[in-house]
Amino acid sequence: MIHLTKICLSFGTRKIFDELNGTFQEDDRVGLVGRNGYGKSTLLKVIAKQQDIESGIVSIIGGKRIAYLSQEIVLNSEKPVLEHVVDGASDVADILYSSVAELRGHADKILRGLGLSEKMLVTPVNTLSGGWKMRVLLAQLLVQKADFYLFDEPTNHLDIVAKDWFLHFLMRADFGFLIVCHEKYFLNKLCTKILALDTPAGKFYQGNYDDYCQRFEADALAVEAAYVQQQKMIKQKKDTIARFGASAARSSQAQSMKKELEKLTIITPPPKKATMHIPLPPIKPCGNNVLTVQNLSARYDVKDIFAGLEFALKRSEKIAIVAPNGVGKTTLLHTIAGNIRPHEGTIEFGSQVTSTLFYQEQSLVLNHDLTVWEEVSHNTAGIVYTDAQIRTMLGCFLFSNDDIHKKISVLSGGEKSRVGMIKILLQQANLLLLDEPTNHLDIPSKDILLKTLKQYAGTILFVSHDQDFVNELATSIIELTPSSALIYPGNYDSYLQQKEYQEKHIKNGTASAGYAAKPVEKVISFFEQKQMRKLEQAIDRITKERIKLTAELENCVYGTPDFQTRYNRLQKIELEEPKLLQQWDEYNNK
Repeated sequence: MIHLTKICLSFGTRKIFDELNGTFQEDDRVGLVGRNGYGKSTLLKVIAKQQDIESGIVSIIGGKRIAYLSQEIVLNSEKPVLEHVVDGASDVADILYSSVAELRGHADKILRGLGLSEKMLVTPVNTLSGGWKMRVLLAQLLVQKADFYLFDEPTNHLDIVAKDWFLHFLMRADFGFLIVCHEKYFLNKLCTKILALDTPAGKFYQGNYDDYCQRFEADALAVEAAYVQQQKMIKQKKDTIARFGASAARSSQAQSMKKELEKLTIITPPPKKATMHIPLPPIKPCGNNVLTVQNLSARYDVKDIFAGLEFALKRSEKIAIVAPNGVGKTTLLHTIAGNIRPHEGTIEFGSQVTSTLFYQEQSLVLNHDLTVWEEVSHNTAGIVYTDAQIRTMLGCFLFSNDDIHKKISVLSGGEKSRVGMIKILLQQANLLLLDEPTNHLDIPSKDILLKTLKQYAGTILFVSHDQDFVNELATSIIELTPSSALIYPGNYDSYLQQKEYQEKHIKNGTASAGYAAKPVEKVISFFEQKQMRKLEQAIDRITKERIKLTAELENCVYGTPDFQTRYNRLQKIELEEPKLLQQWDEYNNK
């Protein structure tokens, strides 16, 4: 259906595609993977005829319709959501639908599946948040019933509920697609093929993302072994030529070896895995009380986004804000950062606290006319760095050689995110406000960013819809609702377990007061704080052990010693866990 023949494209002196070939059938489900800047988004644009190429042919056979979803959200329509989506399919409505009513019904079904309420369907598109706009864009494409879709990071602005709907929609879909997605869960569930752009020629792998990783590692080891063996052989022959080249008796043999080497195709060793190890600049010291929020409310026109929020942050905490899109996660971060004036309430920073905000859409805050070097070196919050220090930081974020002289305007979404993170870290702030810091990052970069933020000595308040990222980084969870900020100690798994515990006790009529943030005016002694922290750690530890034991029991044979040992321990945990939670509640509600 789609044929790519010897596609070649370069940016400056760097080859993006070098005789890349590929074929995509109508029912193919292909994951497009590779490091940021290696051409994933560019390839989608090439197929969508939005990017010129130097040479090669892109053929779409049989008049099939292709739909393309960009990772950049450009949607400023003043029309109501439903009308905007219906109008977007007007050119194919007569072909695909028996009536306008059928089109409207299909659009309504998709929008509701993506989480939009009846009220939101009549809301002007340009008043929506970035996450809701992405859903509108998705709906606009899906109602067109294309034969093949090109998705460029479609999950970036979806919350966990919408991601689940979209995943199951694609699993049931009768169309094919080529998808760029940096969430392993999606690639494993959806894809039957992987196109890896680790080299400009690209390579196809059968199976999902895990299959690709296993095959890629095996291929890399085989190539590395062949390369080492070939280098040994070349050295041996060169040594022989050097020894016998001057000997009349052996000269013909030496000349033969020399010709053999000249004709030899040299094996290229596999590229070394790129790392994003970041030598973090020192942060400014601050007091233990970092941030106190009291009775905080934000309003858009006459509508409350949230109201009555109260919570506090301590030094070195890493707290994730969890909520569906539209509840105000981004608004909260911008209000704390001072970009939005609160309708009511106060925000008080502790002694010597300095904060900085990472924007969800770096395209809005980066100067597209500057180079990477200029953008980073001109934005260090007055802190003086040497050129060598800045170059080292850029190199750690995979910007080297000609890359640092690239204009911001030509960077991929992931590259822009890395530039934004460099700017944030160079400010040496002790409070990071991060709004979707993993957006557009590839999987390896995301993993290394996670390790870096774990090592960061300051406090982090962040928003992310990447469940793995939240689970690994968060020390506590703030569940944001329109009228409260509920605090749950532990990571994301612990949060889910505590929610399950609460719901169970609500059904039984024995629910506790919950994990609501303590009113900030209450004074908690050092001893109480220490005891609460110990209890939080114990709850987190015992929750993880229970999950582990439950999983292990599934693989144990009933009645064996291994089964009995784990079963006995699980029984003890189920008695201990409620006691710990009750103790935590007693301290929390003093």
